Amino acid sequence: MSTIQPKTQGTGQHPTYWKVGEKNLSLDTILDEVKFVFSPLPEEAPPQHGELYQLQPTGADGTWKVLKSAGQTSPNGQDIPADAVVNNRVVIGVEGINSDPSYYTNAFTHLMEHAGPGTTNLGQPILMVHEGIDKNLGQSLVRMGADYLAMKAIEGGHTPSVEGIFKRDPAVQTTYNMLKQSLDQGHQVLVLAHSGGGMISALTLNLLSRAEGGKYQPLIHQNVRTFSMAGAGAPQDYVDAGQKPENVLYVGDHRDAVAIFGDDYVDPHHPLQGIETLARRVHEGGIDFSLGAVHDVNNIFPESQAQVLSFLAGGPGGSHLA
Repeated sequence: MSTIQPKTQGTGQHPTYWKVGEKNLSLDTILDEVKFVFSPLPEEAPPQHGELYQLQPTGADGTWKVLKSAGQTSPNGQDIPADAVVNNRVVIGVEGINSDPSYYTNAFTHLMEHAGPGTTNLGQPILMVHEGIDKNLGQSLVRMGADYLAMKAIEGGHTPSVEGIFKRDPAVQTTYNMLKQSLDQGHQVLVLAHSGGGMISALTLNLLSRAEGGKYQPLIHQNVRTFSMAGAGAPQDYVDAGQKPENVLYVGDHRDAVAIFGDDYVDPHHPLQGIETLARRVHEGGIDFSLGAVHDVNNIFPESQAQVLSFLAGGPGGSHLA
């Protein structure tokens, strides 16, 4: 079994690196990661956390406009613009942590709307849920961790406080309301999720599938497809919510820490198996924790081009780490 062994240099007073199997982690590298996690970010005001905006694939880089601030959508409302429904389908996108609308507008317009090599024309606007920028990455990771535990509790047969989840993560509430409205109105739904948006969308679908006595599970089964780009929710988490396995596509870079975590399913009834699989992958090394190029939508999409184009054209899903 691999062990983590503290090593010393000089006087031997403090560990300078840790050896995981045959991989050395320098103390400087670890400290740099800690600084990165807790470096201040331009924190946004509460109304922006869970904001709903419409991505319009027009022009060279696309445009976007805010539709609703956080808390302004309703599970029983009429918040879906008429032009967002094309051929009875609504496309709902969920951002990753600490991102901005301009990034996704540019990326999705270039990758999914401009017909050409390596692109697919969705042919309609995308309703995007803005996750919001926290005060630092650490705060975001704590929120994601709480979402993950709530999802595992639901999958394990427990009933966490929906109001508590919505209060802690308003993006979950907005996603829930838009999904519920879409299904109530009889629409097909394509979910696009990146990074933390994978956790939010998977949690939301699990919440909705248990709502009103399970009324929405068959609707999710028949009408929802999900394309997750290095999402923090596993493909099986969507299946647990009622989606058909062939209606879930998960893609990412095999070096990306988020993709490695997201692609690994932890069964709440038998969690050790999933945890051991994840630990084994970490032990193998070669993992990029930077959330940089390997985690960028602009790179993830082309790396899995064949699988993505097939899925968005109606083909089967699956899991593909390039």
